[in-house]
Amino acid sequence: MHSGLEVVLPTGEVLRTGMGALPGSHTWQSFPYGFGPVNDGLFSQSNLGIVTKMGMSLMPNPGGHESFMYAFDRESDLAQLIEIIRPLRISNILENVAQVRSAVQTIAVQGRPRTDFSTGEGKIPEEVIEREVSKLPCGKCAWLYYGMSYGPPHIRAYKLDIIAKEFSRISGARRVDPKTIPRDNYFWSRDNIASGTPDLEELLWCNWVPNGSHIAFSPVSPIRGKDAEALMELARRNHTRHNIDLFPAFCVGLREMHLIVEIVFDKTKAEARKAAMDCMRGMVDDAAKLGYGEYVIFHSHSPHHSLPYFP
Repeated sequence: MHSGLEVVLPTGEVLRTGMGALPGSHTWQSFPYGFGPVNDGLFSQSNLGIVTKMGMSLMPNPGGHESFMYAFDRESDLAQLIEIIRPLRISNILENVAQVRSAVQTIAVQGRPRTDFSTGEGKIPEEVIEREVSKLPCGKCAWLYYGMSYGPPHIRAYKLDIIAKEFSRISGARRVDPKTIPRDNYFWSRDNIASGTPDLEELLWCNWVPNGSHIAFSPVSPIRGKDAEALMELARRNHTRHNIDLFPAFCVGLREMHLIVEIVFDKTKAEARKAAMDCMRGMVDDAAKLGYGEYVIFHSHSPHHSLPYFP
């Protein structure tokens, strides 16, 4: 987490945020507030100045970490799952970014082309998704939760027990034993990321189509089941209209939720590019009508030459 910026403005003036504005300050990186408004955000994702110094708040080693994964059987489990996640995330029982990912994205992140599973026109059939996800360690499911618990063993056990009791309120919910998960499964990619090791396996779903590229629809909403259902409905509607396979994942920060929808398309085909953009614009417009704003739209040409979105 950054704490305190030194910025060169277009005028050539130097701005130091927070307590850095005080000559000889001893608390610049300890207390990012202080004089005037908190304006650090002006220099994030912007070109309003050049950041020449940045304080960083470092964290000690928590004493260990343990990844876990839960599978949920039904598409309709989503709303209840989000309602369960909210208090657990706010209280930091669920740590890092809570990740709820769809079965079809779990299939695609293997890096295999869509034609390995279905050669028909239109969206991949539900029965194919059920068949293929059943072959994976998670078994037949609609949603997967990827998580990481931090701390010494007894602290992790305490938190994981609470999580197990809460998730078990959903009929059929089950924890997938990591011992049954092979090392080439995406579970271990999330394990790397959540333990601080950069990883690009996320982008393997770009291989879903030839010459795969992607743009992302990423609206922000409250952490509520009804919001998750509304966003899924508008995403499903637009994807069906344009015959694009839907890759949804919900990422819960602390008090906000992002629906991340990756639209994967063949960048060499004009009709595929148009369908992807039309689908994106349709979702942005529909989300705006419901009061949801877009977090970010980005474009990647290749799974080997871009950075994925890891909130």
